[in-house]
Amino acid sequence: MESLLDITVHSSDIDLNGHLNHVRYVEFMERGRKAWYELIHFPLESFHSQGIMTSIVNINMNFRRECHEHDALQVVTKPVKVGRSSYVFDQTIINSDQLVCADARVTCVIMDLATRQSTSVPDKLRSHFPSE
Repeated sequence: MESLLDITVHSSDIDLNGHLNHVRYVEFMERGRKAWYELIHFPLESFHSQGIMTSIVNINMNFRRECHEHDALQVVTKPVKVGRSSYVFDQTIINSDQLVCADARVTCVIMDLATRQSTSVPDKLRSHFPSE
């Protein structure tokens, strides 16, 4: 199940070159992942109540086209793969013309809050990823 999150580029998102700052693409994708967790009824707050946390261990991002102030964007977040303790999302930011502005593959790891070591992906989360 993929999630869709609508975002509008604000003046504070623009860098000295007059386009969306590269850091904002990463932040927008983070918001997209949060929206995905909420969509599956597994909000980030529920991780801590289970004694676990999720941590990003890799982001491989391609910046495909500029975005500017007032652009209407959509962040598409799609679960693609799950392992024992890690899982992977494909994320895309598209503009109102349906053109890809950025895409990324993001790998997350579930960690035990107390030991800070990797631990198994909870079944409730695992069930939303395609089986291999």
